[in-house]
Amino acid sequence: MNKQPGFTLVELVVVIVILGVLAAVAAPKYIDMQREARIATIEALAASLKDAIRMTQVAAEIPGNLLFATGASQPFLDMNNNGAIDSDSSLDQEDILNNDGIDVMMINEHGKWMVDNHQVHKVIEIDPSLVIKTGASQHQLYIGFDTLKNGDIKAGLCRMYYDQNSVKYVTTGC
Repeated sequence: MNKQPGFTLVELVVVIVILGVLAAVAAPKYIDMQREARIATIEALAASLKDAIRMTQVAAEIPGNLLFATGASQPFLDMNNNGAIDSDSSLDQEDILNNDGIDVMMINEHGKWMVDNHQVHKVIEIDPSLVIKTGASQHQLYIGFDTLKNGDIKAGLCRMYYDQNSVKYVTTGC
């Protein structure tokens, strides 16, 4: 009898079983890597915002850096040091990315000048894959991943929170 070159059915089944075992071992590690990446993103975003807030607070203490529009109670931090307010073409408190001005609107919170919540994107870089939502109360901001796939990043528990008093984050839902 003539033997033809090729693989036997047993050899093919063994290879498929081995590939299945490898996939079963690798898939959870891949999913966990995604979770770790989301956690690292949220932690880095919160740290970046804390640093940016410190820097804007220091800059606000320098005479001439805070510019007040006539009759306004909230000043702008002169980010480009041109002595003029380069404000937003429209003040959008819902979709903050529409706020396109250069200078950053500040708010006085307990004697400290803080970045107003709808101006945060001007002092840190926010990844486009993140969802940005203003809170129900004034001066709240949530930035995070839509892990529930319903737009509710607050309930998804993979987000950062800013309210002019603090920067906090939660990653239990990442």
